[in-house]
This record gives sequence, C-alpha cells and structure tokens, in this order.
Amino acid sequence: MIRVLGVAPAAAVGLSWGTTVILELYRRHPDVVRSMALADGYAGWRGSLGGEEADARLAGVRAALAEPEERFDPTLPGLFAGDPPAPFVPLLDAMAADVRRSSMLTALNAMAQADLSDVLPTVQVPTQLIWGALDVRSPLAVAREFERRIPGAVLTVIPNCGHVSNLEASRSFNDVVRGFLQIQG
Repeated sequence: MIRVLGVAPAAAVGLSWGTTVILELYRRHPDVVRSMALADGYAGWRGSLGGEEADARLAGVRAALAEPEERFDPTLPGLFAGDPPAPFVPLLDAMAADVRRSSMLTALNAMAQADLSDVLPTVQVPTQLIWGALDVRSPLAVAREFERRIPGAVLTVIPNCGHVSNLEASRSFNDVVRGFLQIQG
C-alpha cells in the first residue's frame, strides 16, 4: 500500500501491537520505512516478554473468552496507570461491545507467538521510542531492551502513565512524535 500510494519511504508510528506490525513491515520491506516511532510495544509477546509470560497471557485471554456474555470483559488489564479516566470509559465500552471473540483469540494468539527480537539490531532508520513510565503491559524493561538493541534509538519516558500513553498524556506523547517527525520525517 505504501508503494501503491507513492509515499515510500514513509514514517511509521505504532503503539502496542502497532510496534510489532511496524517491525514486521521493516523485516519484510525495509526500503519503505524512512523512520519509526514505537510506543509502549513489543517485538511480539514472545520476543519481548519471553515464552512463559506470553503463554500465561494467552491462557488468561482464553479464560476470559470462555466467560459467559454477562461476565465477559475484553478489555486487557493494565492499559492505564490506574482506573481508566472518565472520558475514555465510553470509548472502552464501545470497543468492548464490538469485540468478536474468535477474531480476538486469533489476533492475541499471533501476538503471543510472535518473536521479532531478531529485527531490532537490523534497524537502520531513525527510531524514537515512547513509553509510559508505569506501563505494566509492556514494562519499561522492554523499552530499555529496544533502546539497547536498536542502533541509535532514542527513548522518551512519559511519567505517570501506563500502556496507552497516547491517551493518558496525549499532549506529551504528541509533542514527542511531532518533534521526531519534524526532524526525521
């Protein structure tokens, strides 16, 4: 699509699973990626958290998906540093109402099995890392590993927010992304 639209190479920005998607894009088509901003993410669960944690998360997902409709909550725990801020509750409710269990299981199974850790040291484009200091879904240790393994990567840690730093600290998050794109485009 990037080539078809004639925008290659392009800046790629991803949060959470989006970082895994960007790393896979880079693995397959490095020529279409000019720069990357990776936020609160993973090189796949297996690649960033290890097999035991990936398997435990997948088991938790399977258990949640087996719940009867009235007890089913598709929201993954730990997205926010605390309880979701009130303005985001309607958004989370709308997303939860639209979840298809089989699709969710397929996606999370793929995420659990993914290991793109071998891609990290091959990255040769400017890379900005953005992480919430209180992220429990993708802990700061993952960010530090990305910073260590991606040549020239720059890490910005946003205080007092969790996995969805783009929502909890949107101004800070957007300032980092905007500043990076203005310099590295």
